[in-house]
Amino acid sequence: MSHIRTPGSPREATLRPNGSGNDNASQSPVLRPLGQDGDTPPPTPDSPPAAGTSQFGPGRRPDGQQTSSVIDAWLVIRGDLESDGEVRVDGKVFGDITCAQLTIGEKAIVTGNVAAQNVIVRGKLSGTIRAHMVSLMAGADVESDVFYKLLSIDQGSHFEGHSKALPDPLSADADTLVEDLRTKAAAMRASLSGEADDEAARTLAG
Repeated sequence: MSHIRTPGSPREATLRPNGSGNDNASQSPVLRPLGQDGDTPPPTPDSPPAAGTSQFGPGRRPDGQQTSSVIDAWLVIRGDLESDGEVRVDGKVFGDITCAQLTIGEKAIVTGNVAAQNVIVRGKLSGTIRAHMVSLMAGADVESDVFYKLLSIDQGSHFEGHSKALPDPLSADADTLVEDLRTKAAAMRASLSGEADDEAARTLAG
């Protein structure tokens, strides 16, 4: 188990593999905030959610405040991240992110699928987004298939991909539909890429 302390922040995060204390690097880490005193151990991944919270609902510390974790600009994470609270990414994450609210900073890079109640993107994201509310802010660079309940795209953002409104993008019932749409979108992109290659070949031949 390793601790990551972020300068200027009163919180410390614990990065450890899913399951028991196995340090096998191939397993995905779980990022969970510690208590304010730094001595309270985080809940295990197998612990049931607190009463009144859903799988993606806001996590709470023992003092009642919502948890928050920050991936700082100089930090690179390779592996999946899970949090019961808010996650802000200012560095680089290569893996899937599941949390209550996700904010991707202006210079952040996320390559992976994300699932949260709310997703705010100001930086670069490549992967599938599933959220009740998705906000692509000015300066965002997003290559993604977006499944949402509410979607906001600001002027000055770049979005390439497909979007689909769903009653509940995070529900288990949506899994099959999302996978089907992702497969169709990938086939469409491959077809368009093949047509572009054929056109380029004809141009060169001519």
